[in-house]
Amino acid sequence: MFATSSRFHSVIEKLSYVFLIIGVFATPFFIDKKLINYFVVPKQYIFIGITLLSLLCLAIRTILLKQIKIRQTIIDLPVLAILGAAIFSAIFSVSGFESFLGRNEYFVINLVYLIFLIIFYFLLTNNLTSYARWQTIFDVLAGAIGISAVLFIVKSLFGQDLSGWWFPSVWNFIDNVNSTFGVWLIIGFLLSAGYLIKKDIPVIRIIFSFSVAALTLIALMLLSFKILWWVLLAGLVLLLLLGTSVLRETRIGWLSALFAVLVATIIFVVFGTPKFLQA
Repeated sequence: MFATSSRFHSVIEKLSYVFLIIGVFATPFFIDKKLINYFVVPKQYIFIGITLLSLLCLAIRTILLKQIKIRQTIIDLPVLAILGAAIFSAIFSVSGFESFLGRNEYFVINLVYLIFLIIFYFLLTNNLTSYARWQTIFDVLAGAIGISAVLFIVKSLFGQDLSGWWFPSVWNFIDNVNSTFGVWLIIGFLLSAGYLIKKDIPVIRIIFSFSVAALTLIALMLLSFKILWWVLLAGLVLLLLLGTSVLRETRIGWLSALFAVLVATIIFVVFGTPKFLQA
């Protein structure tokens, strides 16, 4: 009986983690073409729904164990402070309905969505209890960013819409404007490039991270928005500072390659991206 109960607890706990993985991968690509605002509404709904499923699994496990386990981090208090400020702002907002529930016509940060973002954060901190789990979340997120970069590159360079089977004439699945998509690409590049500078990582992960970094950088060059180069420049500076602070644990070759990307980014900021690279 005890062994069966223990296995059930383990399954419920792992299921909560699996829902988080599904949310990380599915939310960027979820689009309902039957809706007018197909970029905003379905993404919020799928994100909230998957977060609720993960939270339900965690609640069931808590009830069965008859104890509450909450892992704390150094940013818990700032996160709760942001939530308190958001509640205060929503209460005294001149547009209370939009502040609490948002709009369907276009995206606005609303209290309900913010609450679920914070719940998702606490679910992550309580489910990512090992390095392997952190690594899996990283791989899933990087894979999603890499796939979105491939869809954009193929459409930009070759005019082929690989997403036509789901939603034709969409440049990216992240947002209805490409500037937001560019920020998404920068996150993918910095995560992958940061992983590449580490020593003693498997070859398969080197290939995977390099592929994501290369694809996102190519997509950024095709976009060629100057504001994106500024954002990338700030991220590269921070990443290089981190790498040089732990030189014994970094690959000097990859660190030098990142410095070369930094120099190229500065050139793009000052003189603009060459015309032949722009889509």
